[in-house]
Amino acid sequence: ELGTDCFWASYAEHLPKSYVIIGINGDKVWDINSKSVVKTIKRSSPSATSLGEYRLQAGFVQVPVPFFGCVHHPAIHRISTSAEMKPWVLNNDYDRPIPRRIVEEKGVDRNQFANRKIGIGFNMQWDPLNRIKQKMSCHAFSSFMEFYKTNRKKRKLTVKGILQTGKFSLFFVHRCCNLILYRLGFKSLRLPHIFPQSFRESPFACSYLFLWGVHHTKKKYKV
Repeated sequence: ELGTDCFWASYAEHLPKSYVIIGINGDKVWDINSKSVVKTIKRSSPSATSLGEYRLQAGFVQVPVPFFGCVHHPAIHRISTSAEMKPWVLNNDYDRPIPRRIVEEKGVDRNQFANRKIGIGFNMQWDPLNRIKQKMSCHAFSSFMEFYKTNRKKRKLTVKGILQTGKFSLFFVHRCCNLILYRLGFKSLRLPHIFPQSFRESPFACSYLFLWGVHHTKKKYKV
């Protein structure tokens, strides 16, 4: 979830003193193909969590509508899959009949929205320096590079560090193989996710991004 909410900065002038409606968790609560229909709130991703600090700085309240009543997911799922809702079922991998019915009954044509899921954020969690540079402004990247060059010297070469590099390299190769299979259209042949979280933590330049962000953000507070 490193950097996926950076695009919100583009709306900075419109955000103060506002409520921002977002659809986080809709793929769990509203999707008729949801694989886990439970009463507990158990998230499978940290999406929108990186927005926490920025919303405090910009001064707005995020309203994740799918969380309203989500502890009643079994009941919501029964409604979504009921015969009454069939006119709003698309039979694809982006099927949310409840919000679709609400929008369509307000006069919005079906072909004008939400036929497939499109993400506008980007994740810098595993990015090398050249990709980080593409996603940052010249000023921000220059600042990051100054911080990176200064602090990477302090990260001593240890056995733990060498092992982490090896672990991440295995995960990266695994991920590249799956990406190639996906691009070739062999979705069913994708390799299973077998690596624990520790293998997914890059020891390279991107691992300094959060530290750089904290370094600059803390200047805005009296700590």
